[in-house]
Amino acid sequence: MRRALLALALPLAGCAHLLVSSPAGHYEEGRAGPARLVVRQGLALAAVEGAPEEIGAQLAALTGGALRALRDEFFELVPPAPAERARALAAGLPDDHRRELQALARGAGVPYGDALVANVIVDSACTAFVASGANTASGELLFARNMDFPPAHLLGPRTLVTLVRPAGKKAFVSIGWPGVTGVVSGMNEDGLCAAVLINMGGRRGQGEAAPLTFVVREVLEACATVDEARALLRAREVASGHFVFVADASTGAIVAPGEPDRLPGLDGLLTCSNDAFAPEAGLQTDARARALSDLLQARRGALDLDGARAVLGGTYLDYINAQAMVFEPARRAVSLALGTTLRPAAVQGWTRLDLSRALATGDLEQVEVRSLPGVTPAPHYKAHPYAGEAVDAAYVAGVLRHADALEADPEAHDLARAQGLAALSFQAGRRVEGAALDGLQGALAARLVAALERLDRALDRDPTPAAAEALERAAWAAVVFSVPLSPGQERRRAALEARARAARERA
Repeated sequence: MRRALLALALPLAGCAHLLVSSPAGHYEEGRAGPARLVVRQGLALAAVEGAPEEIGAQLAALTGGALRALRDEFFELVPPAPAERARALAAGLPDDHRRELQALARGAGVPYGDALVANVIVDSACTAFVASGANTASGELLFARNMDFPPAHLLGPRTLVTLVRPAGKKAFVSIGWPGVTGVVSGMNEDGLCAAVLINMGGRRGQGEAAPLTFVVREVLEACATVDEARALLRAREVASGHFVFVADASTGAIVAPGEPDRLPGLDGLLTCSNDAFAPEAGLQTDARARALSDLLQARRGALDLDGARAVLGGTYLDYINAQAMVFEPARRAVSLALGTTLRPAAVQGWTRLDLSRALATGDLEQVEVRSLPGVTPAPHYKAHPYAGEAVDAAYVAGVLRHADALEADPEAHDLARAQGLAALSFQAGRRVEGAALDGLQGALAARLVAALERLDRALDRDPTPAAAEALERAAWAAVVFSVPLSPGQERRRAALEARARAARERA
């Protein structure tokens, strides 16, 4: 997946317009009934309200030109497959969101199908984290994310911050683009934040499953807390297996179909990259996950807005870092930076938006906008090898819990336990290294040999072909999964395998 993203972005390098990162040149200030669009500190801010058709018409009037220009450039880069998928997903769109998008497309003079493609294709790649309590200097929760998705030279400069006040629902702010009425990153009037991150190992839904960005919008329109958001996300059949990171002023959670929800640990930290979770431990161990963990641990007790920006500056993806942002849910504020293909957002200039009064009134004049001073970004994870000691420790603990569960399961046979322990050892070799791996694989090897000894005693008690086969297969699992046994353990394993084979042949 990452190769595909880079393949789309890299051919664009070398063009002068890839260095332009301000939305100011792409939007015109104006009004449409109660709706308004303004440009402040180089950021385009829009406010719309009312019934679905009214919101769609207002967005068309305010952003139709920007939408048409983006459509013309964007669709030169989009292959046919997303258009086919968009048509398949159209049935899963909530009725009010469909009516709004139809009104927007009609008013802007673009085909509805194109507007739909734009909304279902932008499931973003990124890194994100939540830190709260003893981790932050103020004790208040911070929710930060990089929005990494190509083509950054189009998405960064076209960024649109839209304050939406739908009739009968909660007001929310979406950080997106013209024509994108689903939510990739946003926050509502209660301070509930939500963001979509690509899950490299996620499954993809079919049929009438709802496009994920519209389910995220439902979350912001209906929910006030992380617990409410988790319940709504679990109740929907969504069209992709991507991560949804939600956070309120107290806590955060990562929700993905087919996986258990991830919550902050006892240390108050929760991180997410795009790597699939290791099912044996329930966490990510890739290079960016390790960097996030180390950077946050190093700032424990002192993390503030500047520190959060520095962490994002060390964990973005090259060439596709279109946006970077830090939400302050308790204060209803977001700090935002925009980038292009050659200028990563996380290391550009940042602007802080205090949206507390505007979310309550819909008045853009009440958005407090100020430029933030520069910060020194953390060393980038690709140039600086982060040790990831906290990730290693959490992974080892998770695998040992899994091993404990295997050994404690009264329904499991020792053959299944031995095979499971061998598989855990193999997976660990793909996830961690060094002393952490040596210690973990040593513990798993000892447990596996103990299971072999139990199977050997069972063969003594019941010398049947089935008992002999169980011992032989369990002994062979250590070879199949390349379990690193000590010389003594390997001699014992080989002896037990030979004994089991001879017993089976005699029978």
